[in-house]
Amino acid sequence: MLYQVLDLPKLPEDLKDMAWQYAGVEQDDALNPWVLGYTHGRALYKDNQSHGNSTGLPRKQISADFNQWIHDNITDKFHDVGICISQVGFSHSGPHRDQSRNFTLMYVLKQGSENATTTFWKEKPGVPEVNYYDNYDELEYLDQINIPLETWCILNGKAIHSVENIQEGRISVQVSLNVNPW
Repeated sequence: MLYQVLDLPKLPEDLKDMAWQYAGVEQDDALNPWVLGYTHGRALYKDNQSHGNSTGLPRKQISADFNQWIHDNITDKFHDVGICISQVGFSHSGPHRDQSRNFTLMYVLKQGSENATTTFWKEKPGVPEVNYYDNYDELEYLDQINIPLETWCILNGKAIHSVENIQEGRISVQVSLNVNPW
């Protein structure tokens, strides 16, 4: 399973408002701070040419009330819940495997563009398995999804994936899971 759109309760308006408020807060205390130092600004290549630089996708914890709503209404199998914000002007996350979770339950609040996709890849024969890929030419396309706004979608975080066409900035609630309860 690379991804699955799920029929789960929508976020209530007060929690959506809370998430939007946290989207504007500085990311110096991110749940996954290494993405800012290691993955943000990586030079990417595709078709033997420069393909821009990657954006790091830091997650910031929202609140205990937010976590409690997820626990009571969505799943109790998570280990963190955060708001994830990409930087405006960067079009790609770059292909990667998630480091802090096996599955990601996403609820997109802002797509980044109408053509934003989460795209899944696999290594071409002979390419070593690593956590971050700078050259798309080393990968084979598998599938992609334009995650609908305000819809829950679970992604396999250990599959190689990238987020493409997010130059306007993408904002999503992300629930980190080590097991897929669906």
